[in-house]
Amino acid sequence: MRALVTGAYGFIGKHLVQALRASGAHVDCFGSGDGQAALTAYCRKADVVFHLAGINRASDAALLQGNVAAAEQLTEALTQAGNPCPVIVTSSVQASLQGRYDNAYGRGKRQSEQIFLRYGEQSGAEVTVLRLPGVFGKWCRPNYNSVVATFCHAIARGEPIAVCEEERELELLYIDDVIDTLLLSASLTEKSGYAALPTPYRIRVGELAARLESFYALQASGVLPRLAPGSAEARLYATYLSYLPPEQLLLPLARHNDERGSFFELLRSDAGGQISVNVTLPRQTRGQHWHSSKWEIFFVVGGCGEIRLRRVGDREVVRFALDAASPTAVRIPPGYVHALVNTAENTALTTVIWASEYFDAARPDTYREDI
Repeated sequence: MRALVTGAYGFIGKHLVQALRASGAHVDCFGSGDGQAALTAYCRKADVVFHLAGINRASDAALLQGNVAAAEQLTEALTQAGNPCPVIVTSSVQASLQGRYDNAYGRGKRQSEQIFLRYGEQSGAEVTVLRLPGVFGKWCRPNYNSVVATFCHAIARGEPIAVCEEERELELLYIDDVIDTLLLSASLTEKSGYAALPTPYRIRVGELAARLESFYALQASGVLPRLAPGSAEARLYATYLSYLPPEQLLLPLARHNDERGSFFELLRSDAGGQISVNVTLPRQTRGQHWHSSKWEIFFVVGGCGEIRLRRVGDREVVRFALDAASPTAVRIPPGYVHALVNTAENTALTTVIWASEYFDAARPDTYREDI
């Protein structure tokens, strides 16, 4: 497939171009600096056209005229090329707003939609229109037209934000959902019209600011937030991380050393749980304790050794040989005394440990007992 993308260098365009190329498509990118001749040449070869180009920050006259002109430029090029390939157009929910919410941007987008739909009727091309709400995700320009990008950029740097209209409800779509919808629209053969979109994420401006500021607070404490995979919260957090300055990408770790080796925490989770790395020197034994409620998973990533387990109050000891060459994970249930033994003569034993609760000095839930 050969695709033409107008507005290819914008926020949505960057993501779409990457997704199309990853699928094996050839992509022609058209930007504001390219001329009508180049656009017509692209249109002659296109199997599908994605129209993302537009103006969203300018005077009222420029917003109206600029968006209409972009639609007329593309439909004229398609007509000259004589190529009635499918056209997918991104518009805005503001195109449907009436009354006091009516604005030049929305009017420009509404007129652009009609230009494309008329072109489809006249040429026989399938034209699909996506009326998008606010779109958020990585690579969106801050201090421009996205409150999510603006808040993320400032909060990640510890800078103050101006929260206006705290109670105003936002409707947001995640960039990956938008791209999936664009690609699905390109693969379907339907009549011209408006595409159905995923249900938007609704959040008030004040709540959005508080949520992002909570991410910053957790980041400072080294704790991961409680996130359900694929949830709006998880997507907001992923977006927030993409705005971190490079110096904040490095995670300093507290290392605890003794004659047996070293131990340091890697990650803590607000949902409960901790990931740590344990280094046991040759012929050394670590552990020799049990937990009342906490349970763990041990996974050897370097060297070889043995985990010894004994139920509290019993005498029988269970031994599991572990070797990084044959990866195996071992669960350590509550109520089991456990010890980690490095059986090698010259090689350190490196173990990644996941615990169901992170260590709390006020309630350590760790009871010393030899195997």
